Amino acid sequence: MLDKFRRGQSLTLGTVLAAAAATVCISLPAALAQDANTDATLKKDNDSRTRPQLPPEPVAVPDRAGDKFSFSGGLDFSSHFISFGADVWGGGDEYFPFSARSTTFAYGTVTAKFSDELSGFVNLWSDLNDNTDSGIGGPVQEIDFNVGFTYTVDKWTFGLTHNYWMFNGDEEKAIEASVGYNDMGLIAEGFALNPSLLAHYRYDGLGGQETGWVLQLGVRPTFTFNAETDYPITLAVPAAVGFFTDSYQGGDAGFGYANVGVSASVPLAFIPTGYGNWTAGVSATLWYTPEDQIPGNPEETFVVTAATIGVAF
Repeated sequence: MLDKFRRGQSLTLGTVLAAAAATVCISLPAALAQDANTDATLKKDNDSRTRPQLPPEPVAVPDRAGDKFSFSGGLDFSSHFISFGADVWGGGDEYFPFSARSTTFAYGTVTAKFSDELSGFVNLWSDLNDNTDSGIGGPVQEIDFNVGFTYTVDKWTFGLTHNYWMFNGDEEKAIEASVGYNDMGLIAEGFALNPSLLAHYRYDGLGGQETGWVLQLGVRPTFTFNAETDYPITLAVPAAVGFFTDSYQGGDAGFGYANVGVSASVPLAFIPTGYGNWTAGVSATLWYTPEDQIPGNPEETFVVTAATIGVAF
């Protein structure tokens, strides 16, 4: 485990739940139904982390008068735990979601709508596996507590999140600021690039971790097929590049990682809506992580695969 170089949300794998279009690749910070509502453009993770993206995506639950709270949760089965390019469990060239160094992410998010523009959220996320003895108990290797706000103006969405990540008997703390643009239909009907920018500042590291910054630029083109049916298929082709300050992942400053992937998701419409809105998805993401910036990774280039199931109320 890369204790000193942990993390550094897209999302890959920034894994990722969304109620209408659950796609997984962290990353996600996924782990992350994104284009139609106010938080849609903040799906920006583009698989930079295999935890749901924060701020969370909107949930595909019909608006009802007086509804101010919503919940989404899910399970991601991932071949790797990638945190801003760092291969936390050393999955290397293993690419199966249930391989020897794979992991499972379990998470849930409660979102409160304060106004048409302003929302707040609380997210609880966990990393579950037997890759090493847990300092927390059972298979729980990590528990993250994330809280933040989103503010939407026209097609722009701004986010501010505080991260409190507990693992190895210690904590890592960070603040993230993000901006995304919902360009759905601007280029072509039913198509969006979803460009985004994320600035992540680790102000309190664990052990030998340095404080420092990650700057990530990303896009997430999306396509929807069979939109008029009960089982629309959403395809996404996320891509991102990240840049570090010196020693953020134990290496040099500069270009830190790049990734590009493909994901597909579909609603599980056969489940009665009284039990929530369910979705399932799969993804594969190609990563490049230069050794000078992330010296702890077993491979510079590798593929992350994941499968997810999620629910929203």
